[in-house]
Amino acid sequence: MAWILRLDETKLSEALHGLAEVGVVHEAEPGVWVVTHFAERQDADTPAERVANHRKDVTKRYKNRNERVTKRYVEEEIEEDKEKEEEKEVEVDAEAKSGGDQKPDDDYFSPTMKPLIQAFSAATGIHAPIGGGGQTRRWHDAMLELMRMRASPEEIDATCREMLAQGLKIAGPWSILNGVNVFRSRQRAPKNGKKQDVDEIIREYISENPKV
Repeated sequence: MAWILRLDETKLSEALHGLAEVGVVHEAEPGVWVVTHFAERQDADTPAERVANHRKDVTKRYKNRNERVTKRYVEEEIEEDKEKEEEKEVEVDAEAKSGGDQKPDDDYFSPTMKPLIQAFSAATGIHAPIGGGGQTRRWHDAMLELMRMRASPEEIDATCREMLAQGLKIAGPWSILNGVNVFRSRQRAPKNGKKQDVDEIIREYISENPKV
């Protein structure tokens, strides 16, 4: 065996004794080494052993799969958070560069929207974001709704100034959608000489616009 393995007898003996210590081989008689429990190891597994081994494999596969899925979800959440932060930074930088004199972004707002945006900004001091992102989409959707309502720049200006005078918060053009309807309904109301109470105006607005 030493000649076949190209080892000297001393090294071969050390290797065999090392294997014997872990139960792989044993010396049946001086100089004769055999594999321990060779026949048992070569026999087919019993049904119970096969089932047990199968369950171990399945458990291991599911564990590895769950670890990969969890890691992927965590990475996706981190990526989403990074995108939101970058989006917010872009909006803040754009507003800072504009110096408060920000014009509607031609890439996101149509020419028809611009008079409405200008009226809103003039009355509130809130300017449309530039560079895209979630806020730009929200502005765009609100402007589309105002156009669908056929709101005029004059109505937007009057609504904004009235709401601000009443202490109502305006976060963006979406905040005045119901306010425009309230303004219109009051304009269409018959002139009976009775001045509408400010508290009544506020209650009317809040009832029609619960989520500003």
